[in-house]
Amino acid sequence: MGINIIRVFLSVNTCMSGPFKINEQTMQYIREMLEYAQKYDIRVIFSGVSMWDGRPAWFDDLKITGDSYFSDPVLLEQFAFCWDHVAETCRDYPSLFAYDLQNEPFIPWESSYNPSMWFEFASKRASMPMFADVSKKLFDARNSIPVNSFDTDADVIYAYQAFRNKLSYDFCKICCDAIRKKDTNHMISVGCHQCSATLDFRSPERYAGFDPHVVGKLLDYVSIHYYPYDYDIDIAEDPNNYTEALNVISAHLRYMDVGKPVMMEEFGLYGGGVAPGFGWRPPFKYLPAEMSAKWVNDVVSRNIENCSGFLNWGFDDNKDQGDPTRYQGLFDDDFKIKPLGEIYPDMIKRSTEYVNANPAYVKKTPVEVDLRVILTDQEKYKEFVRFIRKEFHTLESPYFVVKNAPDFR
Repeated sequence: MGINIIRVFLSVNTCMSGPFKINEQTMQYIREMLEYAQKYDIRVIFSGVSMWDGRPAWFDDLKITGDSYFSDPVLLEQFAFCWDHVAETCRDYPSLFAYDLQNEPFIPWESSYNPSMWFEFASKRASMPMFADVSKKLFDARNSIPVNSFDTDADVIYAYQAFRNKLSYDFCKICCDAIRKKDTNHMISVGCHQCSATLDFRSPERYAGFDPHVVGKLLDYVSIHYYPYDYDIDIAEDPNNYTEALNVISAHLRYMDVGKPVMMEEFGLYGGGVAPGFGWRPPFKYLPAEMSAKWVNDVVSRNIENCSGFLNWGFDDNKDQGDPTRYQGLFDDDFKIKPLGEIYPDMIKRSTEYVNANPAYVKKTPVEVDLRVILTDQEKYKEFVRFIRKEFHTLESPYFVVKNAPDFR
């Protein structure tokens, strides 16, 4: 079919058998997978180390809580240990494409460690001369987590978003350092949730952290995941949402541009069934299989000038999946090829020919976004999103000029 790259999850449950205990059987399985991929000229992205298949029982012995995935120092130490061994296992295999530090990471607004860490962060920032004009606000706010509301003081909310980005940065650096101790041959990225870009949230907590304008300096390339599944842009609900959804995914890709290659690491649209829903929105309606093929083709053809790679999620329909990826594959439940699978070889051929022509990456229309405003003013945020949805496709080679990213330094 022309596919040349796959993405596979690594799990704490399978990679480790206990505290500071690597599972050598899994490391051997990784080696065999990379050897098999090399035989067929396929590259592998290992995504993780995650809890994709559940929480290990031995976490209880270390008193690791479930809400502090990115801030518990004991857990971060285990992640670093695991990445160290994975990197040592993979470093000499040319079939490895990259390490993807985490799938759609999202810094929780509140966690077991946030209050004490926020106290330390706010106290330190309040004492710095460059923040003298807001020092009293930060001192007053440091004793409790700010209320997750746009009605909260803008300076406090902005500082808290910087704090969340600090947690993001520290997590990525710990993992990157562990990998780089053993492997300098392969790239590192992180599979950013679409809420890492400031185009997809309705309350302050929906900004996920892991903003590429903060963590991007640690990475070799930047990755973004995007699905048009919010109710107010649901394609099955209203066909007019199709163009707006294309606008938003294109804008997400442009936002991720921090001077490094960008990969659309997950995208797609269900087709051929009534997809399972999420708890936060009404059920999904029927979409034909042809619609998912059209979506993938349109996303690739519209964004190939601005994106270095595309990975449809997933390879085949999954009967056990409890969300729209249930009908998002190239093949159906009986492994019969779907319209999406049928267009894949030609789409890949056209994309490869375009890339081989080595076209220039053109930026013509600047779109300014001030994150200090967008992250703290709900009306300004809504106005900005309306502009993106309705008008982004009318701009010639647009690019974002991002100001005031909530950096922690």
